[in-house]
Amino acid sequence: MKKIVAIVLLSIYLFSNTELYQFLKIPVLIEHYLEHKNHTKNITFSSYLNMHYSQQNDNDGDENKDMKLPFKSHSSAVFSLNFIPLITTQNIEFRTLEACNNRTAVANFYTFIVHVSYLKAIWQPPKIC
Repeated sequence: MKKIVAIVLLSIYLFSNTELYQFLKIPVLIEHYLEHKNHTKNITFSSYLNMHYSQQNDNDGDENKDMKLPFKSHSSAVFSLNFIPLITTQNIEFRTLEACNNRTAVANFYTFIVHVSYLKAIWQPPKIC
């Protein structure tokens, strides 16, 4: 099931955002070839493609139908399928740490070998409180 959904979504994306949608015009190509076959009995499919895609002026009087053939005209307006996830807004609250609010003076019985002025230097690690 996942594979089928992935193929369908990939197909929708490719046909809407690339020139692959031109392949959907192949029935128009075949129908137009059959119209030419009715007018000219000895025309082959390769000569029909040569006439419509290789020559600058095909001069068959149906330029409006010719421009509907695949890869004859390109659409600049391409449909874009975008998925935007909807995220609900969340209220974020920042709480102060309880350890910072209840600070009491503690007697320090340690003796330091390093002078106090060095301890207040800029190179101290960050502290919570």
